[in-house]
Amino acid sequence: MAVRMKLNAIVVYNVFISRKSDWRAIIGGQIAELRSYGLFEMAEFHIVVTCEGESDDVRAFIADQTD
Repeated sequence: MAVRMKLNAIVVYNVFISRKSDWRAIIGGQIAELRSYGLFEMAEFHIVVTCEGESDDVRAFIADQTD
C-alpha cells in the first residue's frame, strides 16, 4: 500500500486561456496529470488564470477539475 505524505510545498500553476484553442482539453489533461502524480494531496495549490474576456466559465471548469 502506498503512503502519501504531505509535502511542505506550494505549487503555483499559471495558465493562459486562448478562446481560440481547445483550452478545456488542454487544462483538463494537465490537471489530470498533476492529480495522477498525487500532487493535489501532497502540496498546496494556487492557480493563476489569464484569459481573453470573461473568466467565470474558466473558473467553474477548473473548480470542477480540482474538487
